[in-house]
Amino acid sequence: MSEVDWRDSAACADEDPELFFPVIERGEHAVTEIAAAKEVCARCPVLMRCRAWARRSLPYGIAGGLTADERRELPVPAEVLKPSGRLGPPVLGDRREVAAAGRLAIQRGARPAEVAAQFAVTRRTATRWAAQVRAQSDKERGAENHERASCVRSGR
Repeated sequence: MSEVDWRDSAACADEDPELFFPVIERGEHAVTEIAAAKEVCARCPVLMRCRAWARRSLPYGIAGGLTADERRELPVPAEVLKPSGRLGPPVLGDRREVAAAGRLAIQRGARPAEVAAQFAVTRRTATRWAAQVRAQSDKERGAENHERASCVRSGR
């Protein structure tokens, strides 16, 4: 099924599109409108396909059974492996997911230049990710050292 074909099978294909784009997103009236849209999504045969599309392409509205806020709160996949076994950018990833996967690749030993090429970002971005990984690592080591020093001082 192509990117367009799945939409023809969607439960919302015969619904008023306005249902999925409430004018207000908060309050009692919004809850009712959102629930009505989610009822349509709940019976949709292509729900997961729609959700994946919405995560990468739709920054607003209800799609895939979720509001835009709910889609943004979905967990970021830790990594996506390419067939070669190398880490690569998430297939359906947004910028946060790509950044998380890039930092993971650096954590696992990839050089920023490799990560830049593999994840289609600038070297500057990959170098910034490497600095973030180092800072996090330093922070974790500092916490461990502080904990050890506290144990030594307290005699544990």
